[in-house]
Amino acid sequence: YQYYDRQHPLYDEAQASRKMTFFGEEIELRQAYTRPELEEALAVADGLICLLSDRIDDELLARAPKLK
Repeated sequence: YQYYDRQHPLYDEAQASRKMTFFGEEIELRQAYTRPELEEALAVADGLICLLSDRIDDELLARAPKLK
């Protein structure tokens, strides 16, 4: 989302709460991944940002050969 400044005339609260920029790439915010979705995404991922509430175990890491 382009306008994060609440004072900007084109700022849109609803839009700003759904998108963010992460390392120069705009991504849409969404609910947490299901376990199958996470396994599929990690199969090709180079990295993972997780929360303490995310269950990251040996089985999941085995499905993520490119994680560094």
